[in-house]
Amino acid sequence: MGLGLREWVFRPRLRVRFSASRISDQVVMGILGGGLAAYVRPGIANEGRAAANRVRVSLLELEQWDRENEGWRRVRPEMDAGTFIWSNRPGEPALDIPPKSERPLDFFAIIRDLQEQGDMPMELRLGVRPANRSDRLPPGSWRTKIEVSADNAPPQTAYLSFRFDRAWPGVEPDGSRIWEAVAITAPTPEAPVSPPIPLIRRPEEMIADALERDGT
Repeated sequence: MGLGLREWVFRPRLRVRFSASRISDQVVMGILGGGLAAYVRPGIANEGRAAANRVRVSLLELEQWDRENEGWRRVRPEMDAGTFIWSNRPGEPALDIPPKSERPLDFFAIIRDLQEQGDMPMELRLGVRPANRSDRLPPGSWRTKIEVSADNAPPQTAYLSFRFDRAWPGVEPDGSRIWEAVAITAPTPEAPVSPPIPLIRRPEEMIADALERDGT
C-alpha cells in the first residue's frame, strides 16, 4: 500500500553531508595515552518534516584504488554490512534524528603514531571491529558505498571516497596539519570514477616535506 499525501509530505528524508569547510566534519582531538587522533565525521541529516526513527549507517562496499591498473578494486567483503558508530554516542548503533536536524557520524580516524610515519593507517569506525582488523586501511585512495536507513524511512545510499598521504605533517601540539595530507570527496549518489585529487605521493616525499616545513 502506497503512502498517502500527508505521509509522503511529512515523511523523514535522509541525506549524507560532508564539507571540509565545516569545522565539525574534520576534528583533531586528544586520546587516552596522550596521543592525537584525526576524525572524519560526515553529518547524517533528516531533511523531512517528521523524526527519523532508529537511523543506522552501514558499509555496503569497500574498494581500493589500484594505481597500476588505474581502477577501483573490490576488497575486504568481510566488512560488508558493518555498522558505523555515532560521534560521542558509544554503544548506540541507532538513534532518532528529529526533523530538520543533523547528527555527526564517526566515519574514519587516523591515530597519530610517529613510529608508523610513512605507513600510518586509517581506521573505519565500525561498531564491531573485525577479528583480522581489516578495518585498518593502509594509506592510499579508497571508495565506500554506505547505506543510511531508518525504521520509518526508505534507505538511501551514497558514495564517499577519500585518501591519505601516509605521513602526518608537522609535530604541532594541535595536530591540525593532518588535513594537508587528507582528501575527501563530497557524498554522491553515483560512484566517483577517479580517486580524490591530489593523488597520494610516495612516503619519502611526504616525510621529506614534513621535515623541511618543520625545519628539522
